[in-house]
Parts: sequence; C-alpha cells; structure tokens
Amino acid sequence: MRASAILKRFADDFAGVGGVPAFLRANAPPTVPRTALEPRAITYLDYDWSLNDRARSPAGSR
Repeated sequence: MRASAILKRFADDFAGVGGVPAFLRANAPPTVPRTALEPRAITYLDYDWSLNDRARSPAGSR
C-alpha cells in the first residue's frame, strides 16, 4: 500500500484509532487486500511541501 506522507507526518493523530494501519484498514475499499494494509506493507509517498506555499497560490498573492 502506498499512502500519503501526510499520514506518516501526523501518525500521532491516528493513535486513537489504533494507528495509521488501523485507520487505513477501516477506510480502505473492500477490494484492497488486507495484507496490503499491514504496517510492513505500507510505504509513504514523497510529499511536496511547497504545494502549501502561500506565495505560489493565487490567494497568497493578494
């Protein structure tokens, strides 16, 4: 399973539901194999933090 790096960055926020793997298991479509949602099977995509740069967005240039 490839997941957003946001999930890794804010992993502590998912502790109340059993962690990121538990969150993914609870929310993944039934077509996703359960083995793909085990902690060792989850890899995190790179995240482009510059997407959040206000200077890059039209709203930030006002």
